[in-house]
Amino acid sequence: FETVYLALFISAVLYNYVYTLNAITDITADKINKPDRPLPSGKLPYNIAMLYLVFLIVVAIVGIILLFKGKSMIMAFLVLIIGGIYSLPPFELKNIPILASFITGWGLVHPIFITGDLDIVWLIAVILTLYATGTALLKDLSDLHGDRQEGRALTANFISMKNLMLVSMGMTLAAALLCLMLDH
Repeated sequence: FETVYLALFISAVLYNYVYTLNAITDITADKINKPDRPLPSGKLPYNIAMLYLVFLIVVAIVGIILLFKGKSMIMAFLVLIIGGIYSLPPFELKNIPILASFITGWGLVHPIFITGDLDIVWLIAVILTLYATGTALLKDLSDLHGDRQEGRALTANFISMKNLMLVSMGMTLAAALLCLMLDH
């Protein structure tokens, strides 16, 4: 059950911090792209969201120190670090199109790196990262209007929709082929 508890902590606290921070930093674009979300609509006051974010940071740091050791601790702290530099100036990695998609894809499988058996986990995580990155490339297509108004660099600004679809399908196909070649 230890792995289940760690996975719950990773989802409920670490990634909740990342998503909350991103929601706070995306309020302006989300007023255009997703106006019914709690923050842009005003249903959730900004100061309450910030208080919740601080709570998540404190619980995350204490939880990581108490629950993880060695490489797993470093990988858990990476969630906080990468989540911060993804959304916050001066880095705002979410504004670097291909990198943003890779980080999103990596984030989806990162818990496997933290909690898994490292013999086979790395190969499976690479396969899943390929798949998730291919999917993440398409994720922001619904946000184009607001993101462009915010001045964000978007993958769709550099790659045609047709080529974006081909890259996404290619990554998904590569992940599927690697799965077929697994020896375990």
